[in-house]
Amino acid sequence: MHLALATLTGTGLCAMYDLRTGRIPNKITFSCILAGIVINTWSHGFAGMRDSLHGFAVGILLLIIPFALGGMGAGDVKMLAAVGAINGSRFVFHVFLYGAVAGGVLSAFTACKMGGYRRKMAIPYGAAIFMGTVITYLMSFGGI
Repeated sequence: MHLALATLTGTGLCAMYDLRTGRIPNKITFSCILAGIVINTWSHGFAGMRDSLHGFAVGILLLIIPFALGGMGAGDVKMLAAVGAINGSRFVFHVFLYGAVAGGVLSAFTACKMGGYRRKMAIPYGAAIFMGTVITYLMSFGGI
């Protein structure tokens, strides 16, 4: 339960900042990454630290290409890496998939609001990652 609380608090704060400012602060993402590594190491020793670092790396790898192509900001990448550091690689992969669906819905909503798709239409992807996290938790606990 402490992992869910840390994850939902961190991703919720990131989403809120992203919706307001279009940025995700390092102080939140780095704090979540550190918390994930510490909590997992404390709870499960070396294996927990290894799983946390593996989840962190998977989170980065999943979004590094879209970031490199200019499709999203570094804060989005660090936010997903933080989810991986807290919950591990399998969880972060599910967040990535559900977040992509949520991002598509958010993009379609934004396009409708703006009167059509535009080449450089920016959406707050932190909100999509937050929605992906919530959906992943609901699916994990049999809520849906």
